Amino acid sequence: MIWVNLDKPTKKLTIHTNLSCTYVLNKKETPNKGIGKLKRDGGWISFTSIEEAQNYCNGIKSKKGFIVTTCCLY
Repeated sequence: MIWVNLDKPTKKLTIHTNLSCTYVLNKKETPNKGIGKLKRDGGWISFTSIEEAQNYCNGIKSKKGFIVTTCCLY
C-alpha cells in the first residue's frame, strides 16, 4: 500500500512508500484532515501502486499547483 499525504495549506503532496515510516504510523484523522477522504486541509489517501499514486499527484499538481515530494524515511 502507498499513502499520499495531501496538505492543502502548504500545497504539498507527499508520497509515502514505506509503511514503517513514522508519519504513516502516526497518521490520524482530525477535524480538518481525513484518512481515506479529503477534508478542508487535505488528508491521507491510499493507493495500491506507486504508479497510481504518482498519477494522482501529477493530476493535482498540474491542476492546482501543488508540489510533489517523496518521503525520505525508508
